[in-house]
Amino acid sequence: MPRADYLAPAPNDLSGFAEDPVATLAPYLGQIMGPRLVGDYCQSAGLTALGETLLRELMIRGMIIEVDHLPRRSYARAFEILEANDYPAAGTHGLNNGGRIYARSGISNTGLGRCHDPAVPGTTIDRLAGRVQLIVDNGGYPAEGFGFDLNGFAGAPGPRFGEGACPTPQDDPVTYPFPSVAGDVTFTEPHVGNRTIDFNTEGMVHIGLMPELIEDARLDGVTDEQLEPLFRSAEGYLRMWERAELRAAALR
Repeated sequence: MPRADYLAPAPNDLSGFAEDPVATLAPYLGQIMGPRLVGDYCQSAGLTALGETLLRELMIRGMIIEVDHLPRRSYARAFEILEANDYPAAGTHGLNNGGRIYARSGISNTGLGRCHDPAVPGTTIDRLAGRVQLIVDNGGYPAEGFGFDLNGFAGAPGPRFGEGACPTPQDDPVTYPFPSVAGDVTFTEPHVGNRTIDFNTEGMVHIGLMPELIEDARLDGVTDEQLEPLFRSAEGYLRMWERAELRAAALR
């Protein structure tokens, strides 16, 4: 719940949850079962004075500032400070503030679609293409990396084949061997221990199956040129870092 003073005690006491969750939550059952709240109900106070000082100290040291874990009002205030100092930021969960993060050499990330539409080839990269266009429109370097968040809670890209995987029948499964985009590596069936992994029915079960994810997009009629921004993502990160160091020197 919102409170005017960020440092004030929390208005609801849930400290007994670990010992007695039912009794602790019972007074709030009506709110829990009711419709969701609308408005700024998550740390609505924004940055404290100390938080603003921290941002400025990070900038004069040329440090990379990640903004996607900030609460909403803190995020908005951080952007005001960053833009006033012409300083870049990193949006590691894919946020870009309407493209504003790209206007100062900042970076974000995206992913690929999964289900193919035989009637409309290439829809796998609609999200990537839209993001690259947003970067260009804001004067940024056309590079965008993957963001998988493989932490055990967020789901990795799933399979296209199998019951309930896609709303329409799929064709063109990944087959082996297949060449890398650069053509200098040939990929064969992946194994974990004595088990063969089927990307088509299991999805990207670990990071080593990224080549299969890219090959799957190519099978959707996506060209290597269209995928090129993914392979420039490291360069985009370095350009953000260089911009941070350049601005730090000017701000000291």
